[in-house]
Amino acid sequence: MCTWSPTRRIAASFRAVFPHALEAENGSVLIGSLTPIPFEPEAWAARAAGALSSLGPRRTRALLRALTRVQPAGPPPAVSLNHDLLPRDEFAVR
Repeated sequence: MCTWSPTRRIAASFRAVFPHALEAENGSVLIGSLTPIPFEPEAWAARAAGALSSLGPRRTRALLRALTRVQPAGPPPAVSLNHDLLPRDEFAVR
C-alpha cells in the first residue's frame, strides 16, 4: 500500500496498520506491507535501468533519482491515531 503522509498522525495511523514500511520524499510518501519489504535499492535500480526502452532516457533518469530517495521508515510517531473519516489532517496541511 502507498499513501501520502502529510502529518505525523497519518503516518502513525498508516504504520499501525502496516508494520513494515519504506518512506520516500522525507517521509511524505509511505509504502507499507503486512510482510517485510525487501530493501534492495541496487536491484531496483537495475530493473529500472532495464525499462529504458519503455520509459525513455528522461523518465528512466527520473525514476532512478526517485529510487535513491526511498529508505526504510523509522519508528512510527508516538501520536494519537486517526480513527475518523474526516480529512482534517490532509486539509490542515499548508
